[in-house]
Amino acid sequence: MSLQPDTFILNEKYHVLHLIGEGGMARVWLAVEPGFGKRQVAIKEPKVGAGVGRDEILRRYEREIEVGAALHQARTPNVVEAITAEPYEDILLLVMAYMPGNDLAHLIRQHPAGMPLELVMRIAEEVLTALAAVHEHPQDIVHRDIKPSNILFDADPMQGGRAHLADFGLAQVAGTSQDLTQMQGGNIMGTPTYAAPEQQQGKGYLTPAADIYALGAVLFEMLTGKKYKRYRPGTRASELRDGVPEWLDDVIAKALMEDPWERWRNGGEMLTVLVAGQDAKHKIAKLTESESQKEEYRASRLAELEKAERILSNPWGVFSRSSEQAVLIEKYNPQGTKSFSGKNWGIQFLITAINITFALASILGVPILLFKHFETQSISEFSLSGFALGIIGWFLALIIALMIGLYLVGVESRNAKRPAALQRVKDEMAILQGDE
Repeated sequence: MSLQPDTFILNEKYHVLHLIGEGGMARVWLAVEPGFGKRQVAIKEPKVGAGVGRDEILRRYEREIEVGAALHQARTPNVVEAITAEPYEDILLLVMAYMPGNDLAHLIRQHPAGMPLELVMRIAEEVLTALAAVHEHPQDIVHRDIKPSNILFDADPMQGGRAHLADFGLAQVAGTSQDLTQMQGGNIMGTPTYAAPEQQQGKGYLTPAADIYALGAVLFEMLTGKKYKRYRPGTRASELRDGVPEWLDDVIAKALMEDPWERWRNGGEMLTVLVAGQDAKHKIAKLTESESQKEEYRASRLAELEKAERILSNPWGVFSRSSEQAVLIEKYNPQGTKSFSGKNWGIQFLITAINITFALASILGVPILLFKHFETQSISEFSLSGFALGIIGWFLALIIALMIGLYLVGVESRNAKRPAALQRVKDEMAILQGDE
């Protein structure tokens, strides 16, 4: 039996209020947890027996629960939080954070000629923050169904409500997603209006670039009020709307390239360029007094970036945690970039080798050196003294080895962040030089 409005379920744990959304595979209900401070939640209920069939719907629904749990455990930002899965009769109910600010599709309909530029860029940054973390997840997750109705807001977006990515029912997860192959209204997975060319062709494995294409189509629609696929491939947002910044136009055009290898590789890379573009343009925009002031700022900023590029290009700088390079790495390293992976066998081997070397030296070497000192004493006295000093030497060696290991971990952390920081500097330089 499906859920009903104004009813209590699961021993009155949830009070189901009313239906707030319905799609081809599920219904979403607004509910309250009376025993948890009357917290509002959204409860997703699979529509068993509808559309593509019970087994397929349940597989997709279980996939959404699986991915939601993985992203929740990783504390992924700007993703609708999956709180828990509750058994109900012969199905599972997915309990999620409630998003009262409606979805992006509703917001686009409110702006038929295109949304304000500042709002578009803010929402783009928030969605890309989510995608950067999703694409970086060890389970190799690709959303595969990014569209306006799957981007929800935790409050009114016109009043600062933040965007959250939702609905991972079609998500690709490494090694376990080959069975999810249907597109809504067709026989390929996803939503045709936003699906990448390779997705429409039924490619079995999709890279994060498929999500980048879909987001590019969403951004195009946010700026123009028009769906990208109604126009010829390569159409730019600036052709349909005046005032689109050239750098933003370029970012979206690259996301919409037909060849996936010519797009941004993943959410993290596109986020870096978007943030760099906003930083450069906003700083220049503040200098409105005169063109000479703008040129003066541009020149000084370029000089600063050129110096940063020289410093970050030096691979030996990572060995000092107090150097200019370390400061610049933290300044320019984009959000979401991993530092030390914990999987560098070279460092682990080196630390182990140092431990063993010091241990052998202390256990074998110290007693031998002490032999002459204690050669007039009995063997038992020598053994006890040598062993005790050997143990002390081993602990000292272990402390030294751990200090060296921690230093090497810091070096590896800075070395992992340095290329991303350098790339961000180069991106901002390219934007500023393009304005000359």
